[in-house]
Amino acid sequence: MKTAKQALLDGVLGDSNPFVEEISYTVSGGEAKTINAVVNRTADMIQRDGIKNRSRYKAEIMISHDATSGIETPTPKEDLVTMASERLGSSSHTYQLQAIIGKTKMGWWLGLQQ
Repeated sequence: MKTAKQALLDGVLGDSNPFVEEISYTVSGGEAKTINAVVNRTADMIQRDGIKNRSRYKAEIMISHDATSGIETPTPKEDLVTMASERLGSSSHTYQLQAIIGKTKMGWWLGLQQ
């Protein structure tokens, strides 16, 4: 039987979520691993109090912090993420993990730079 946390993760990072896509995550000194992620490619512009500001990240992703379906411990400035430059049918780009923005019960929230 699944725990409530696993059921929530399966829903958020599952294939039925239209915002989820497969990315390739390479931990420092390790092999690339294909995992599901919620990807925000519009992270370069954020709005606060009606004023648009530049974010410090080119993209943001949310991944599971489970060792099997995600990444147990990301390492900023060392890990790499390869994903399509746009949601559908575009070439891929490699980003460096710039920062761990946060960790929730659902997973890691990570900021990426090219």
